[in-house]
Amino acid sequence: MAWVLVVDDDQATCETLRLLLEDHGYTVAEAPDGQAALEMLRSTPYHAIILFDLLMPILDGRGLLRAVKQDPRLAERHAYILMTADHQSLRELQRQPEDGVHVSFVQKPFDVDELLRLVKQQEARLPNGK
Repeated sequence: MAWVLVVDDDQATCETLRLLLEDHGYTVAEAPDGQAALEMLRSTPYHAIILFDLLMPILDGRGLLRAVKQDPRLAERHAYILMTADHQSLRELQRQPEDGVHVSFVQKPFDVDELLRLVKQQEARLPNGK
């Protein structure tokens, strides 16, 4: 089973997602912003599902996606789920997919079953093995 990196500046959201995902068998790490997430992703030899917020300090979700798109290793190695409560931005992002990046979208507040379905869907997209 893949590990999940939850990237959100709201600690309560991170903790809730961590507990939910751990209850479903995932190993979970957390990062408070996109920059910290990039550092973790660049240093891990493992595939991961990145569940990240759109609005964060230092490097937001759009910046994270741009950085991933510029680094083919990160784009190919990991799968991404962007979550946001900003309905307009969500619609815009869904109309303008990031080429070469496996990204799904979930609206906050999210339905737990829908979120878990997206995590499984993205897990299936990951390359096999390390």
